[in-house]
Parts: sequence; structure tokens; C-alpha cells
Amino acid sequence: MSVYETRAVLFLDLLGFRDLIASRKERDILDALTISAESPIPFGAIVDKGIDFRVTAFSDCIVCSARVLAKGNFLPAAYIAAYAGRLALEMLTRGILSRGAITVGRLYHQDQTVFGPALIEAYELESRLAQYPRIIVPHKVTGRINMTLSIRVGTDWWLNHYPFREDFDGMHHLDIFGPFFIDDRPPSLKPKRTNSLKALGPATTRLVNQLCRRKYNDPRVSTKYAWMRSYLDDCCTRFGWKSTARTRDYIDKYRGRGSGTRSNKKTIGELALSLVPRVSK
Repeated sequence: MSVYETRAVLFLDLLGFRDLIASRKERDILDALTISAESPIPFGAIVDKGIDFRVTAFSDCIVCSARVLAKGNFLPAAYIAAYAGRLALEMLTRGILSRGAITVGRLYHQDQTVFGPALIEAYELESRLAQYPRIIVPHKVTGRINMTLSIRVGTDWWLNHYPFREDFDGMHHLDIFGPFFIDDRPPSLKPKRTNSLKALGPATTRLVNQLCRRKYNDPRVSTKYAWMRSYLDDCCTRFGWKSTARTRDYIDKYRGRGSGTRSNKKTIGELALSLVPRVSK
């Protein structure tokens, strides 16, 4: 009899962990984990109580999983996505970048013991393909999450709360600044009197500007922040947010100015891809 269950799993890596420990960020990491775990269950009562949500943290890695009870019901995977986005946002407000991957497969996860093919797949997706501070999700999972949400929550809600964004390299990642994660935002990223997506722009822009304030000589580090700026710039376009002068200057620095054609300019993603090895930490 197999020890494995079918589970949705998140593998999350906290970037720059040595510097986080040196700067005594341990309490921030613990607070983010606690707040994320104690937040209300997404999707309310329609989440099956048998999903058996579990979290294990070791060194600079966090693994969480939920049991997938029915083959066609990927709501537990959507739950993991919601938790992952909430945790990534909590980490960002504390100045911590994270990178990860979500998949579904065979996994053993009891107490502090976790292993299995699904964990290996999630780790390899994170270490080989994620590259930037994003949480990627393979097509085999995004499609089933989308189908489940459209059926269980409703097509109209799903279309207005699409959880994923396709990046410049074809990877799909959690759109953590987008509408799917509005209710999961930390208080510092929410306006006091409204929860509309457009009103979330100023707080999000301030956060990214603060994160990207420092200068880094190592291109493996600087390109991660360049990607974050590029993601913010895309959100400004999609959601009608106002891009600050600081953000525009940063974007222009990488894209180039003037009347040159698109073919002789590089997007931030293309520049980052040319600078950073495929496998980077």
C-alpha cells in the first residue's frame, strides 16, 4: 500500500536567507507565517474540510500542502494558491522576497516529515524555472484550478478574479498584486475606506519602490528587483494604476528611451534573462 496521497503542494524559497538572518529578520518570518495561517479560509464553506492543510518550514524553505480528495476537484490547489499569495505578500511587506512553485501529485506530509514526487517536482520548478520573485504554476495545474473555480465559485467571479499572470517567458505565476488576492492583502497594502482594485495602486507602488531602493552590484540580485519593477509596471497598465516618476525612471533605465523601434529595445524580463543563469539562487 502506497504511503502517498494526492496533494497540492507549495515549495517556497526565501531569497537572501543568510542576509535575513544576519539582519535579524527571524521574527518577521515567524509573524508572516502565523498571520497567513490564521487568516480566514479562502472560498468559505465550499472548501472541503478534509483537505488536511499542513505547513512545514525548514531553513530557508517552506512547504505546505492540502489533500486533493477528488480527481476533478482542484479547489484544494486553489486554496494552496491563495495561501501562497497571502504569504508572499506578508513577506514582501517585511522586505523579504520569495520564490516558489505549486504543483499537484503524490506526496507524504505528516508532522514535520514531507517527501515524494510532487515535492521534487515543485522544488525543480522553483530552482530551475521560477528565477525571479514569483510563484510559478505549471499549465497542468492552472487549467484545472481555473475549471474548478469557474464551476464551484462561478464563472463571473472567476473571470473577475483570475489568479494567474503569463510572464514574458511563457511561465504562469500567481498574480499576487491582482484581484484574486484582494482579500488576502496585509493591512498596509489596503486603503482604509475601499477595497477596489484601482485604489490598491498607490500602496503597492510605494511598497515596490521601498523594496527596490537599494542598489545591488550583483546582477543575480539586481535583476530580481528589476523583475519586480517590471511586474509593477505591467500591473499599472492592466489595472489603471498611476506609475510614479521613480518607477518610470527605473523602467526607462532598462528599456531605453528615444524613438528606437521595439526590436532594438529589451524588456526588463529579456534583460534579466540575458544576465542571469537559468539556475540561480
